[in-house]
Amino acid sequence: MISPPGGTDSESLSTLTDYIQEITEALAATSTQRGVLEIVLTPAVEALGAVAGIVLLVDQNDQQMKIAGSQGYEDITRTIWQEGSLSDNQLITDILRMRQALYFEHAGALKAAYPEIESRTGGVTAAANAVLPMFLDEQPLGVIVLDFSQPHEFTPAEQRFLTILSNQCAVALGRAQATRTLEARVEERIRQLEERTLQLQQRTQQLEEEQAALEIFVAFTEAVGSQTNVDALVRQAIALLEETCDVEVAYVEREGELFKATIWNPSADPTLLKLLQGGFTLQLSGIAKVLQQNTATFIDSWKNTPLLFDESAIFQAAAGYPYFVGEVLESVLMIGSRTSPVWAEHEKKIFP
Repeated sequence: MISPPGGTDSESLSTLTDYIQEITEALAATSTQRGVLEIVLTPAVEALGAVAGIVLLVDQNDQQMKIAGSQGYEDITRTIWQEGSLSDNQLITDILRMRQALYFEHAGALKAAYPEIESRTGGVTAAANAVLPMFLDEQPLGVIVLDFSQPHEFTPAEQRFLTILSNQCAVALGRAQATRTLEARVEERIRQLEERTLQLQQRTQQLEEEQAALEIFVAFTEAVGSQTNVDALVRQAIALLEETCDVEVAYVEREGELFKATIWNPSADPTLLKLLQGGFTLQLSGIAKVLQQNTATFIDSWKNTPLLFDESAIFQAAAGYPYFVGEVLESVLMIGSRTSPVWAEHEKKIFP
């Protein structure tokens, strides 16, 4: 907190110069817009005995004025310094066009120069005002305004003090904006790197899953070798699927118009297994039509399809691999997943 000078006349150039030195050091230690405005407004109001101060910044894109910070307006019902279009405020437009401060030292001076300002804003002009432009790299940033409750003669020392103050505020605001821009770029770069890292991780996982599927296929091929017994082959397949894919598997064979489970994994649900062993038809199941195409069938969100049995709703996803003799469907390797309603791509590559 910068304390106002005491014991000397506020018009003293040397005193105000010392004050500027304190402000300069404080601004060098902050990098945020809020910090800059607090450092500038508080001493500006206190040093000159103003009743209130405000900073209005101009958005270069839409030419709208925004209140960036203020002090002392809490007890004022309505001030003439308001947000809005720059084109609607002739006073601030003139100041930014002329690139010089305007000082209104006596009651009614501002209203005399800009008669419409009170009727347009609904506010009341103060007894005295100082309005200072801020520019950075030839671009107008906005204005600093000080309001006084009594007429105030702005000495050359005070005008010099306010000019330096507005210039330093503009530079500090520009530095704060540059810091925000740099931080935003760094954050965006970090976000891009994180996205890229995630993509690489996903691709690595995909490659690992494909490699695992290939190894499983090779292991199964080596395991069955010259095995020609169908039951043995099916048992090998069921054991491999249960071990690698966290699924339940049953092999069903045609018996007349029914299909009955003849081989199944040890963890098969007892209630459902009893129904599979008793025999069922496929015609009414959501899986039936696709199996007739003589291709591996994968059904996501199994509960939302015509079920084989109501009891089969324990599975979230279902799959079937058909075996034909000629044009007749003779058996099906039926697979169910309780853990996910969607089959993963690597699972689809393993099952067939």
